[in-house]
Amino acid sequence: MVLSALVSTSVLAQAPGPGGPPPGGVPPAFAQPAGPAPPAPPPLPDGTPDISGLWFAGVGDYVNPARDEIPLTPEYARKLREWVAAAQAGRPYADSVTRCEAFGMPRVMTFGLNEILQTPGRVTVITEVLHEVRRIWTDGRKHPDDLDLTYGGHSVGRWEGTTLVIDTVGVKAGTLDQYGVPFSDEIHITERMRRVDGLTLENQITLVDPKAFTKPWTVTKTYRLAPPGFAIEEYICSSNNRNAPDAQGRATAR
Repeated sequence: MVLSALVSTSVLAQAPGPGGPPPGGVPPAFAQPAGPAPPAPPPLPDGTPDISGLWFAGVGDYVNPARDEIPLTPEYARKLREWVAAAQAGRPYADSVTRCEAFGMPRVMTFGLNEILQTPGRVTVITEVLHEVRRIWTDGRKHPDDLDLTYGGHSVGRWEGTTLVIDTVGVKAGTLDQYGVPFSDEIHITERMRRVDGLTLENQITLVDPKAFTKPWTVTKTYRLAPPGFAIEEYICSSNNRNAPDAQGRATAR
């Protein structure tokens, strides 16, 4: 099956072997050190927990259809079968990643390096791959009534103790991963993000989509803090796109 997401160059620079880490693997620079992890840093001056830093979300996928139960409605189960059949026939469909557009939500929170910045009234997530910017408003605002659909949607957050609860709506219909697991533009995403210790950030992601899913679907992702001196590098998708769509809109494999 065609891999429709490219691993970031800075992560591969730390990874063993010519192909980098295995899906979901952790490069040595992000491995858990021997002994107990350091404690989480103290709260910020405004009293909110410090979740800032450069975090490695892995190089796997939101879900593995061969392993995980996917609560798809019949219509969206058919869409997934069509996607898989096309890939197995060597003519995979293109998606927003192979078109060098965006990972979008929730996929962007499950891959590569994400830098989290905290400023008054906002948490900002900057990704290395495709250089996406996600703004999570924590100033008390609500979702707009006339929301335009975008890849990242509109996110608002609030603190419940040490957990940042993020509510996201207004996301374009798309796929969760390279396997083509589909969702509709009615998807509603809730994240519960908390710092476990000095090196670990946990994000519990719950998806509700009355068109695509038969029930709420929750996946927990664990992020590892980058070592000192690690930084996001420039990433130009069109310069190294192994899966660029052809004239018929099908993803190629190189």
